[in-house]
Amino acid sequence: MIWLLFLGLAALALAPLGLALLRPARLTGRREADLALYRAQLAELERERAAGRLDEAAHRAATVEVQRRLLASEGAERQGRAGRGAAALAALLFLVPALGFAIYLRGGNPEVPAAPYVERAEAAARDDALMAQLRARLEQVPADSEAARQGWILLGNAERGRGRWEAAAEAGAARWPRASRGRWPPSWPSC
Repeated sequence: MIWLLFLGLAALALAPLGLALLRPARLTGRREADLALYRAQLAELERERAAGRLDEAAHRAATVEVQRRLLASEGAERQGRAGRGAAALAALLFLVPALGFAIYLRGGNPEVPAAPYVERAEAAARDDALMAQLRARLEQVPADSEAARQGWILLGNAERGRGRWEAAAEAGAARWPRASRGRWPPSWPSC
């Protein structure tokens, strides 16, 4: 059901692109205006011939003259570019939702509940308070005890799990000098 909602939102977001693709191109410069004029002249020549007011030879000569002017103008080159722009826009209509879907498949999960910033900030504050409390208790424990060693390991792992690499390194540095008594690492037998 949620996929239908996502599909509808994607269609709604891409609707302006689709409308721009379907809308006829606007005349934006001299070359485009020349092209429109020459096309109108060719259409008028066809109407004149169909009505019988223009014989075949005169129609052919007038058509060749309009076509010569059309080729002489540089608007034909610009028309080719506009076609490529429409093709790129049509490709985007497909590629944008497909890329979004691919990114979502890689790391998205619709079942995960939202976590507003306030809740995340409160959880981070609670974690900071627990870490400070653990640091304070470790400062009270004798430095060369097994409890201190385990406490510093726990603190370093907790900080690393939170992505705070500097704090994890400080916990490791605090653990080794106090617990090692000159041996590196303290659990290895001296040779």
